[in-house]
Amino acid sequence: MSMLIYILGCSNPSHFVVLTSKDNLESTTSFVEHLDSEYFRVEENAKQREYCRNGQILLLESLERSQCYRMTSNDKCAVIEGDQLGLQYGLGSLLEEMGFGFYHPYQSLHPESELLLPEIESVSVTVLFENT
Repeated sequence: MSMLIYILGCSNPSHFVVLTSKDNLESTTSFVEHLDSEYFRVEENAKQREYCRNGQILLLESLERSQCYRMTSNDKCAVIEGDQLGLQYGLGSLLEEMGFGFYHPYQSLHPESELLLPEIESVSVTVLFENT
């Protein structure tokens, strides 16, 4: 039995849990629902974890990162930091790296292959808006 648990714990996750704060729960749930994918579910980060475990995408709110995000990821889990909008940008970017496409507001393109988290050592993105 312990061998089975070890194998499951070390394999690539087939389902992902998106952990977010209570304040961002509604907006994150709405964002993930548009994926129309059974591979994701959203939960509140009630324990205020700052690290992720196998199969988790952890969204950490940081008011220091206005409309931008910082993301790290390996093949097991991902951590995205940002304000509410930055977290959505970061989650969208991670999903695109996983093979999802967002060409229509109410319909996403799903990857045809197995869902895998990309290995991202660290990336910081700042979104700049220009008034024209």
